Amino acid sequence: STSSTVNEVLGVYEEIDAIVEKYRRGSKKGRKGASFYSVHDLNWFAKDAYNMAVKQELLGDDRTAAKLYATSLNLVPMCGQDIQCYQKAIQQSFVECKSRRMRGDSSSVFWNLLGA
Repeated sequence: STSSTVNEVLGVYEEIDAIVEKYRRGSKKGRKGASFYSVHDLNWFAKDAYNMAVKQELLGDDRTAAKLYATSLNLVPMCGQDIQCYQKAIQQSFVECKSRRMRGDSSSVFWNLLGA
């Protein structure tokens, strides 16, 4: 089912997030030594988590979208500049998603896409 697939994907990203955090805390070398994942891998994970968050948001699942935005944001500091430059945009998407979730308003994402 779609729900179990989404939960599996979230589980994978939670594992990646935890592994990266563990290596970042244990590393005194900064970003370069922060993970056994390459910068290329981290770029991919951050971008994919963001894209999946957008998809979940469009499907009306703000809870899952917020988790995926948070994962993307956690990875961004260890990514290359080509991903780091989107940190503010990802942060804004996360904040808007969380705000909408707290208000219980899932329809506003569609109006934003239409430019209304």
